[in-house]
Amino acid sequence: MATPRNAEPKVHSVMDFVNFLYNAPIWQMACIIGLISVGGTVIALLIVDRIWKKDRRRSHNDIAGFFIAVVGVIYAILISSLAITVMARKDRAENLVFEEVEKVAGLAREVMTLPEANRGAIRAHLSGYLEAVVDHEWPQMRAAQRPTAGSKALHDLWLDAAALPVKDLADMLTVKDFRAHIDDLYDIRRGRSDLAVNGVDRIVWVVVLLGSISMIAFAVLFGVENFAAHLLMSCLLSFSIALAMTMIVAIDWPYYGYDSISADPLIELRAGLSDGSSP
Repeated sequence: MATPRNAEPKVHSVMDFVNFLYNAPIWQMACIIGLISVGGTVIALLIVDRIWKKDRRRSHNDIAGFFIAVVGVIYAILISSLAITVMARKDRAENLVFEEVEKVAGLAREVMTLPEANRGAIRAHLSGYLEAVVDHEWPQMRAAQRPTAGSKALHDLWLDAAALPVKDLADMLTVKDFRAHIDDLYDIRRGRSDLAVNGVDRIVWVVVLLGSISMIAFAVLFGVENFAAHLLMSCLLSFSIALAMTMIVAIDWPYYGYDSISADPLIELRAGLSDGSSP
């Protein structure tokens, strides 16, 4: 879904709704999307039944059934592909958190192999990086903003690592590995930052929404003798679509909103470094 950043004034109300939707618990999000979908279906069926009587629509049921079968297959492929995409993004986002924890913990352990005079400053930079990520970057990502607070601490860490003294071959190999792990941490943070501000492309959402409307429209245009049965079946279809959309919306932005990925692993690591226990 679109994010609130860089929004024009004329779409502030839409962005406010998006913010409200993402910051609501998952059950509230499902209720809102389901109510919009089912309510729209009921209104559409009432309008169609008034302007186009079901006796006249019934003569087109056979051809409409063929078309809805084809459209249904296309829509199922589209919605399943989108679901797989967002689930893969969510898994990648979760893995990046654990990779970041492992990388910072590894650097904290490797500090003991560095010259004693440099250990305190480098350990302080690692603690400062965790502080920036947990206290500043995570709130930024939960608001769909690119995280920036950890850049300085990470850059200071790299500068100190670049200035480490090298006396012999063993020192050179140790420092080289340490710097390589810092570069890996840069890559992990960059991946997390990109996932925090880049969701599924808007054109994909437009296609999915239009496909959903097409499916509901086909269901509404059928001519069914029993209006209550027609209404029930159409509402069940729209509710099923709403459930699929809720799942996709909920995990589209893995670091954004109420049900976003937690920073608990980083918080635990920060606590471990603070009390001096082994990371």
